[in-house]
Amino acid sequence: MSRESRRQNRRETGDSLIELLAAVAIISIALTTFIVALSTGALGVRHSNRLTTANNLALSQLETVKGLEYDNTGTTYAAISAPANYGVLLSTQVISPGLQQLTVTITYAADPLVTLSDYKVER
Repeated sequence: MSRESRRQNRRETGDSLIELLAAVAIISIALTTFIVALSTGALGVRHSNRLTTANNLALSQLETVKGLEYDNTGTTYAAISAPANYGVLLSTQVISPGLQQLTVTITYAADPLVTLSDYKVER
């Protein structure tokens, strides 16, 4: 080999295998972290949507019952229909004559999500 070709070979430095493996490892770690963050965010959004739906169902149930004729026993108040996997449980307790406490519990897949209480007064 001539001197000129040896000088040119010294100037041409390529990436070593170690450098390439380190770059691949760093990119893999970054992508894994990003994917985990996305899945955690998606789970949080799903749970938030379930809580919002449950809260709206509970409020709707309370408003529906408060709009009905007062029942001294509180046993004739019907639960509203709920979307799939949601359950509505309504309980009434007579506090004093003409005053009832309404408690609505909303479940999702049999797990309680929201419980709201309000009062109904005989008018």
